[in-house]
Amino acid sequence: MFLSPPELERLCCLVYSDELLSYSGDLSLGEIADDMISKTRKESQTEYVSNTDFFTVLRDIITNENLSSLKLLDFLDVPLGYKKSDKTAGNRIVVFGNNNKIAVVFRGTHGDAEWADNGLRMYQAETKELLDCAAFVNKTFIKFAPDYLITAGHSGGGNKSMYCFLTCKLYGHYTVNDCFALDGQGFSTEFTDKYSEDINERADKIIGYAERRDFVNCLGLYPQNPPLYFSGARGETVLTEYPFGSPLPWFHLPDSLRNTDNEIMTQAEISYISETINALVTYLLTSPEYADKKKFLCDTIVTLMMDETKINRIKQAEAIGIVLAAAIEIASLNHDFVVMIKNVIKYEKRVLLATAIMLFGDITKWDNSEFLPHIKKFFNKHRSEKTSGECLREINDALCECDSSFRMFSTNVG
Repeated sequence: MFLSPPELERLCCLVYSDELLSYSGDLSLGEIADDMISKTRKESQTEYVSNTDFFTVLRDIITNENLSSLKLLDFLDVPLGYKKSDKTAGNRIVVFGNNNKIAVVFRGTHGDAEWADNGLRMYQAETKELLDCAAFVNKTFIKFAPDYLITAGHSGGGNKSMYCFLTCKLYGHYTVNDCFALDGQGFSTEFTDKYSEDINERADKIIGYAERRDFVNCLGLYPQNPPLYFSGARGETVLTEYPFGSPLPWFHLPDSLRNTDNEIMTQAEISYISETINALVTYLLTSPEYADKKKFLCDTIVTLMMDETKINRIKQAEAIGIVLAAAIEIASLNHDFVVMIKNVIKYEKRVLLATAIMLFGDITKWDNSEFLPHIKKFFNKHRSEKTSGECLREINDALCECDSSFRMFSTNVG
């Protein structure tokens, strides 16, 4: 690799800046960063990195010879087009290079259209965005004929980075040498089945980094070994403050791996919340009995995350019923999953509550006398013969230790 993971992480932060794309490729990245710092702004430079932290990114680029000597060679910034009014949603890909070595960096999810595309990636082998990314990478390879090419990206961009690394070929040869994915979303069974040979041949070269409580890298199937996990200091401090209404976004910011001294934190174990989400998502994506429910579930949750008002309560109830049924089935097959949930509630109950609110809205504000019977109906409809009453009681008991909203919720489901 001609750039280290911490250097690639700085580029993953940088590509969120709209201002970056206004600069000429004649300037070095150090000169660009210096000019960007000199332009004082009242607003944040990006939606995902605060103004103060973004200036830290720029200063790091200026003082790092590998980064400051790069040139901005090319970029793609085209809306996806699901919503004509959403001009900020779609692929952003920036090409940096020096000495005939190239880094192709993908921005993470941005705008409603990209959330929709993310949902499709959970039950399709590929999507329009992924195919456009691969086409751009191969065109970049033809245009610059580099000796070395690495892809990198954060969040949905990490997913794109892995996709291009595994699938981009010209004349039977791979065009990407290495891959870095930061909090990168996983893949569908349709993808892992279609590209099983490429995954077996190349996936162990993927370098994945993630904050231990990140909620995106655990969505989908890993094409490689799980990423290296780190415990970011910022997420720890904001747990008591909730500046975004939830601590979850802080665990997923592109610079979330750094401590207050701007250093990458030491490695850590994956959190109970992320491990539990991954176990549940993996089961839903791979279990044959849920094959006909994946599309409904993914589309419903994505729509809820974009705008809760766009979907009716019955669909919300069915989605929750499916998720609960799957959780109980996993517990009946694997007691370790019950232990995971108990640990989530013991150590991360606020994150659990924030996750539930993020996915399904604030259930404490719903009319429960009308809503809970629908959850029970769909829970009973979707659970299989493998469900055991003992596991159900264990899950309920664990949930009752958590929060009043979950206590109300769990005692009315069984």
